[in-house]
Amino acid sequence: MSVKQYILFLASGTALTACAWFIVLISINPVSSGVFGFLAFYVALFLALMGFFSTIATILRIIRKKHVTTEAMIKVSLRQGLLLAILFEGALILVSKGYLSIPLLLLLILIISIIEFIALSFETGSHKSS
Repeated sequence: MSVKQYILFLASGTALTACAWFIVLISINPVSSGVFGFLAFYVALFLALMGFFSTIATILRIIRKKHVTTEAMIKVSLRQGLLLAILFEGALILVSKGYLSIPLLLLLILIISIIEFIALSFETGSHKSS
């Protein structure tokens, strides 16, 4: 699969999940649907956010870093897209429950940053040993 095909596939999947989220947003009543409505809303939004962040990160990495392999760029973009989607989704869930505050948001950002730092340290460690 070429990079163009990968980006097209990722963007298409992201567009489909964004459409699914929009359909959930328009058609499901959160009062009467119960847990299913909230679960459908958050899962569709999470997938759309992850696809969006991963697509943008992959395109930016292709433009900026010519010397890095495509596989490495895609791997990092997917991981960072996942982490950003978790951050946004976590903040949204905390807002919906009324628990979000600046210190809690900073703690969430710190936890995501530590996870990314650990992932980067394992990634550079594996490149050095081989």
